[in-house]
Amino acid sequence: MATPNDLMYNLLSLTASDAKRQWREEIFLRDGRSCTYCGSSENLTLDHIIPRCRGGSRWDSNNVTTACRSCNQAKGSMSLADFSSMIAV
Repeated sequence: MATPNDLMYNLLSLTASDAKRQWREEIFLRDGRSCTYCGSSENLTLDHIIPRCRGGSRWDSNNVTTACRSCNQAKGSMSLADFSSMIAV
């Protein structure tokens, strides 16, 4: 999947904000427009699986997943393993 920076090379048709918007839309489509953690389709955001503060890549589509706002806020800067064990309880 292309990153926003890859998409910005075609500046004749895309602005930087359009490239980012298109990248976000591709992530939502890939994940079926539902939260990866709880399955909700409301208030969707993007979550970094490995948080950026822990060295996760900002634009790597393999490090980003669709999450509802409440799951994204609950996960915060936790690792996926820590968050998964918390919601399994």
